[in-house]
Parts: sequence; C-alpha cells; structure tokens
Amino acid sequence: VVQLRELVTSKLEKHCTTYLTPVTWLLLEDRVYDIRKWSRKKIVSFENIVTIGRKHCSMKSRSEVSDALSYLHNFSVVVHFATCPTLQHVVFIDAPWVYTTLSRLNPVRVSDLPAIHHPALDKLHKEG
Repeated sequence: VVQLRELVTSKLEKHCTTYLTPVTWLLLEDRVYDIRKWSRKKIVSFENIVTIGRKHCSMKSRSEVSDALSYLHNFSVVVHFATCPTLQHVVFIDAPWVYTTLSRLNPVRVSDLPAIHHPALDKLHKEG
C-alpha cells in the first residue's frame, strides 16, 4: 500500500499543478455568487468588480482584481473577455447562462453566404 501511494503521488506531482489561491480571490468569488443570487444580475461592469474587489475583498490594485477574474474565468465561475476591446468592460457573472446563450447561436460560415465579393471577405474565406 505504501509503495502504491508513493507511485501515485509521484505520478500526480509530475502531471498535476497545485494552485495556491489567494484568499482575496476566493472572497471575490463569494461576492460574485452573492450578487448573482440576490440581484439576479447576469452582467456586471468591470469597474463594479474592481470596486467590490478593493472595498470588500482587500485587493490592493486593479491588477490583482484582473488576476482574480482571470482565475475565476479559467474555472468557469465568470466569463470575462479581457482581451476583447468590445467586451472587456463587462463581466458575465452567470457563466452557465453565457454558455447556454452562445450554444444557441447558429454559426454562419463565409462559404454559406451568398457570393459577395469584398477583399476582406475573400481574405477571411481563404485564411479561415
């Protein structure tokens, strides 16, 4: 049994990452759940999340709030498109709702569109 435990532990250490999650990030997660539960909001502005992080979760900077949002995004607690200029100012605090909504959209491929010739469309069609 001891040898088996050591073998499993060594394999896990090689293939698994251990996360030391800051308590402040977990506090923000709790606040997000509270907002979702009590206000029934699905979308909150990034600025409101920054304010919550700094006032209620003892976060020191916008950067720390951004890191926490990235963590929460990676674990599907929130959806935050930090690199998308159009959507970076909002945080979707109900991730399942976002995924369900996006899954209902029918994708449109350029090849399905009527023959419209425009350099940008032609480039998109060729490059994918």
